[in-house]
Amino acid sequence: MLNTRVWSQLENSRGKSSGLVILRLHPQSKFNVFAALDQSTGHRFLLLKSNRANVQPERPLPSGRGFTLRFVDTASDQEGAQCLQLELTDTDRADVFDVIGNDVLKSVAICADDKAAFSTFVLRIVEWQRFLDQLPAGGLSEPAQQGLFGELWFLREFLLREIAPDKAVCARAGPKAQTKDF
Repeated sequence: MLNTRVWSQLENSRGKSSGLVILRLHPQSKFNVFAALDQSTGHRFLLLKSNRANVQPERPLPSGRGFTLRFVDTASDQEGAQCLQLELTDTDRADVFDVIGNDVLKSVAICADDKAAFSTFVLRIVEWQRFLDQLPAGGLSEPAQQGLFGELWFLREFLLREIAPDKAVCARAGPKAQTKDF
């Protein structure tokens, strides 16, 4: 799981040389997933590695606000010559990066094989990119933040006391799946 503890651990293990400092996530997993920190730039990474051939995703790799996704082939890497690298390029978006990364990790963990894991990794990033593209570049305006707070407060104080959480959240969008206030 990506969190401040993981990034602190990587920060504290930084050496004087350049390159990536990596930490294996979910050692019990059948997939090679890592958090990494670039010692020269301070950029954070989520890595998925495999030694299997033909895992490169067929669809174009997305990039967006504050991150880059690329496929790297490094024959000398013992933990996986084939690698998907999700890189955080805007440190102001570190909290969002962790949320996206954890969603990717959860989705990849249930895949049947490496090819499916690589494909799922990319698909989750594409979905997040669609979501992020709908948001204003500078974040929510003050009135929008107040409206969101009001909706979440209403959800917690009234709806969750009466109906199941999944039904309460779905009720926000209404029958036509449009953004609406309660």
